[in-house]
Amino acid sequence: MGLQWGAFARCRHVQESPERINRLLDELEGMGFTFIWTREPFKGERMGWKAFVKETLVQFFLAVSIGGKCTVHWCYLDGRPNDEGLIPGKRAFAVMQKYYKAPRFPEWMCSKTVDGKPNYDVLSSSPLIYTNPAFERKWVKAVCYDVNSAYGWAAEQPIPDTSKGTERDRLLEDGEIGFIVDGGAPSIGWGKKLRLVERGYANFVFPSMPSPYMRFVDTWFRVKARSKDKAEKRFAKNVVNEAIGYLQLVNPFVRAAIVERCNQRIRGLIDGDTVYSNTDSICSVSRKDLPIGEEIGQFKVEHDGMVAVRGDCYQWGSQLPTYRGVPKSFFAKWEERNGRPWDIAKDDLPEPGNEYGFDRISRRLMKL
Repeated sequence: MGLQWGAFARCRHVQESPERINRLLDELEGMGFTFIWTREPFKGERMGWKAFVKETLVQFFLAVSIGGKCTVHWCYLDGRPNDEGLIPGKRAFAVMQKYYKAPRFPEWMCSKTVDGKPNYDVLSSSPLIYTNPAFERKWVKAVCYDVNSAYGWAAEQPIPDTSKGTERDRLLEDGEIGFIVDGGAPSIGWGKKLRLVERGYANFVFPSMPSPYMRFVDTWFRVKARSKDKAEKRFAKNVVNEAIGYLQLVNPFVRAAIVERCNQRIRGLIDGDTVYSNTDSICSVSRKDLPIGEEIGQFKVEHDGMVAVRGDCYQWGSQLPTYRGVPKSFFAKWEERNGRPWDIAKDDLPEPGNEYGFDRISRRLMKL
């Protein structure tokens, strides 16, 4: 949700309809705004009287500053309805900050771009993605277990106390948390990856502290558990997830500790019978020893049936697949045309199925 696009990541994000986006484009053109395609402001460049636009696979973004307030207006291009229960990362983070104000780190540590240029020194942790090549394009009977509020569970574990600064490149002592830094070149992924360690050598060393986020996580988990409204449930879930995602722009070490605890927990469960796993789930043809329940950090059965994987993507039975980089709407339209479910084990990827596209000449979203 929203656009993590360098200088605009901290702007207010508003989801719109394509029709509303076109009305905004009309208004901005009438006010004399210049439209700038895909790039963000250069260092020192004022956003005034400039509208920055960007089109991705299924989303369109319009970033504009009026009266000193930056807003990113965005919409889906594939015809899906507006999401319910969304909360922008910046707003969710403001809620989390009320429980504990995370210390802020320099921009070069937090952001993928600095002064409009790629920043390969950014420090972050990536969510786990694993598929077992032994099951590639094979339909097998399996069960998928999801962690209840995985990020919430991890946020309740000890975190690094980043208020006292960091020590570098030494062995950890009792009561400390550290990070090993991997990467730093475009060829092996964007930026430098932080790997959580609690013993041995570390590149960054912090004191360990009990989590200050327990009340934050518990409050919103209970809201989600009690609510009967689907949108409210999603909103409560997103408060935690979006806040932790936005934390990357402020404190990459606290975020990395949370993401890495999730990764390490699931990674420790992977074996030869694992079909695929993510930061918050594991799919297995045999595992039956996980703690099942409704509390934070316990597992629940999310799927039970036939599953197949392809690369790092998967599909359960005749359901629409989870295929990274390709929206479900493209598969739905393929199925409408072909009169049968798309099959991850044998079918080619569908053609793009957007209903709108941005025309650079008229500077409007056009019906395709």
